[in-house]
Amino acid sequence: MASGAIIDVVLGLILMYLLLALICTFAAEMIASVGKLRARNLRSGLAAIIDDHDLLDLFANSKLLKAASSASGRVGPSYLPTRTFVAVFLEAISPKKDSHISLTMAEVSTAIDALPESNIKAVLVAIGRDAEDDIAKYRHELGLWFDDMMERGAGVYKRWTQALSFAIALTLVAAVNADTIQVAKALWADESLRTSIAESASEFATEYDETGDLTELADIRAELNPFPIGWDFTSAEWSEDWYRS
Repeated sequence: MASGAIIDVVLGLILMYLLLALICTFAAEMIASVGKLRARNLRSGLAAIIDDHDLLDLFANSKLLKAASSASGRVGPSYLPTRTFVAVFLEAISPKKDSHISLTMAEVSTAIDALPESNIKAVLVAIGRDAEDDIAKYRHELGLWFDDMMERGAGVYKRWTQALSFAIALTLVAAVNADTIQVAKALWADESLRTSIAESASEFATEYDETGDLTELADIRAELNPFPIGWDFTSAEWSEDWYRS
């Protein structure tokens, strides 16, 4: 019997922190969406790899890019397909009045030679050496380089969001007073509560496995209601003795 109670307590604690983790996920996604963090990360990443300011301006003001990001708002797109980047970038370094006319490798090389010395120029020259006179290969290699740079930028964004999620988690745990020891004691002492939460954990796991999606925030809050968490601001101990601790 004791082993069954221990399992129920463990299940209850797992469920509680899973629910709190889901709330953290909702909060982090909301902050990222409202703050346009993905779009800002992409924009800063492009500014880092295109270190020629004039070329960056041409890239940002390209008709192709504006058309691709017209529905993204003032901040800009949160994602830029490789094919779009290559097309926009080549238009930026060697614009043509007739956009339907394809660039030749000779025209690309001439445009690159005219650029001032910068890291991006060195990259373009190196790609040109590998591509030789094949414009299709040049486009392909430029796309691979862009993908590699974006992977690094995605790593930076991931580390930033992890730090954000950790800060949200600390704030949430403190806000709801999710004390593991106190919750475990309460579950151990109250058999009916322990059994009820263990059943909820099983139902929650089944529902998540069937839908494969996150639960609605209101449902998460409802699942958390039975747990003995939260602050008691009405108790005499809090109102009279909190300042002595």
